[in-house]
Amino acid sequence: YSGPIIEFGTLFGITTKLMASVATSSQKVVTVDNFCWNPFGLTPELHEIFSRKILRFELESERVELIVSGSREFRASYDGTVPALVFLDADHSYDAVKDEIKWAKSLGVPLIAGHDYRNAGFGVTRAVDEEFPDGVEFRGMVWWKEQ
Repeated sequence: YSGPIIEFGTLFGITTKLMASVATSSQKVVTVDNFCWNPFGLTPELHEIFSRKILRFELESERVELIVSGSREFRASYDGTVPALVFLDADHSYDAVKDEIKWAKSLGVPLIAGHDYRNAGFGVTRAVDEEFPDGVEFRGMVWWKEQ
C-alpha cells in the first residue's frame, strides 16, 4: 500500500528499524512516542536520546521521522495522507487501543496491526476483538487486519 507507516510506541526503535527496512523507497516510517515508559526506568530525556541513537541511520536518511508526542495529540493533529499501515504498540489499555483502531479505520487505513494480542495483562485483545468482530490474523502476540 502507498502512504506512510505510522507506529505508535517507539520504545527503543527496534520494530521501527524493521519496518523501515521493509518499507518501499517512497515510504516513510513515522514513529510516535512520548517516552513516558521504558523497562529500564530511564528518564524521558535519556529514553529519547537512547532511541535516537538506535535509529540514527534511519533518521539521518530520513526513512524514519520520530515525533515526540502522545498518540491522542498526534492523531488530533494528523493531516497527512492515509497511512499504508498503522502499528499499535504504545498505551496498551483497552480505551487507548480502541481509540487508535477507530482513528485508523476512520482514515481508511488498509492494514492495521499491533503488539501484545493475547497478553492478559493488557486491554489489547478485548479492544481488537470488539473492533474486528470477524477476527484478526495473529502470530505470537502480533496481530493484523487487512481492510
